[in-house]
Amino acid sequence: MLDRLQQEWKEGTNRFDQAGEILLLAIQNQQVVGVCGLNRDPYTDDDRVGRVRRLYVSVDSRRRGIGRLLVTEIQNHCQGVFDQLRLRTDTPEADAFYRCLGFRRVKGDPECTHLREICQ
Repeated sequence: MLDRLQQEWKEGTNRFDQAGEILLLAIQNQQVVGVCGLNRDPYTDDDRVGRVRRLYVSVDSRRRGIGRLLVTEIQNHCQGVFDQLRLRTDTPEADAFYRCLGFRRVKGDPECTHLREICQ
């Protein structure tokens, strides 16, 4: 996932620089231990739909609240910009993680497994 993030950045295909987009880093002891991005969702024509992208926390830093902090900051950032956040994941652990953060499971959409309505 990090390789893809770096490749997209170098190629200029995703720099998290559109209106409302952001790329967050979690840094501990001068080391990047987590990353999470927010894009406009490329799988919908609705400009009010954001997409959580590239959430990753280093193995040694997991289960310490870093992922929760990153996604919470993404949700805070999207206030007034996006009405909805979507994402796609395929592991039971990620499913439980996102549901714990208020996302609901989506069925039948090949581009979205989880969704969260953003209260304005």
